Amino acid sequence: MADLEANFMHLQLLHESLSRFSENFAGFLYGLNMNAFCVDFPEAPVAESFRSARREEESYGARASAGGGGRRGAQQRFGLEEDGSNDPDATF
Repeated sequence: MADLEANFMHLQLLHESLSRFSENFAGFLYGLNMNAFCVDFPEAPVAESFRSARREEESYGARASAGGGGRRGAQQRFGLEEDGSNDPDATF
């Protein structure tokens, strides 16, 4: 019976430790979330950055000679995919 009581005491200590960690980690995540709302990131790309990259990609493809590969090269330069998987308006 003493072993059962000792095991439950250890289980209670584990529960308290996990609860304390969960509360502290939740506070940390809340702080990160509030930081994201309060801090301005002026160097972050905006929608116009993506439109400008798309225009430059199209003009690069138009300038490419018949040797080809211009569009694919531009897509690789700007990280754009044919299927639109890099949609600038998409969220994670």
